[in-house]
Amino acid sequence: MGDFAFPVGSAANLLFRASNSLNSSEDAEISIDASTRTVHGSVLTGGFCGRRGNGGGASNANRRSYYRLYFSAVFDRDFARTGTWKDATMS
Repeated sequence: MGDFAFPVGSAANLLFRASNSLNSSEDAEISIDASTRTVHGSVLTGGFCGRRGNGGGASNANRRSYYRLYFSAVFDRDFARTGTWKDATMS
């Protein structure tokens, strides 16, 4: 849970980096709905607290225990602009 405040009269920007974590990630998605001022998404990731019993062990040390992390954010101000990118392509 988070609460962000920005200085009055200054541009406010927020970046959701939904993938490419240090622990590896894949299958990330994000949805921006400017009409309801919401952002939702999820990412498949793993290895947050080290290896798990169902994710490798001595015989397969490179296998991670994966789980899906979901997130949602609601804003009290309208969005001036939105955008997303995948690799080096912005949309």
